[in-house]
Amino acid sequence: MRFFLIGVLFLFGTQISLAETSQEYVKRVSEHVNQVRFDLKLGQAAWRPDARPVKVFFRIGQDGAIKDVRILKSSVSPELSKIVARTFERLPPIPNVPKSMASKSFGVIVSIGGK
Repeated sequence: MRFFLIGVLFLFGTQISLAETSQEYVKRVSEHVNQVRFDLKLGQAAWRPDARPVKVFFRIGQDGAIKDVRILKSSVSPELSKIVARTFERLPPIPNVPKSMASKSFGVIVSIGGK
């Protein structure tokens, strides 16, 4: 019985120490959506000498999929804004979404173009 209790305490202690803070999760989401910069189609469509900001809002489902992508503010053409939104929608799901963070809205500013 004593070993069982020690094992249970060890398991709970491990889960608690591995729990991700909301700041860590937001950082992980930011790094994940940063993959947009490396999308070949977006890179070709957005080639320009000067960088232009595009403000993108989205939600992340419990399954990690990026949903409800909206371009809130953009200094690029409407066509390019649509390409940015589709690029976000094509990102692979974000693994291990904490239940408390699912369906929350996120906003990022992506620089399109530039050297």
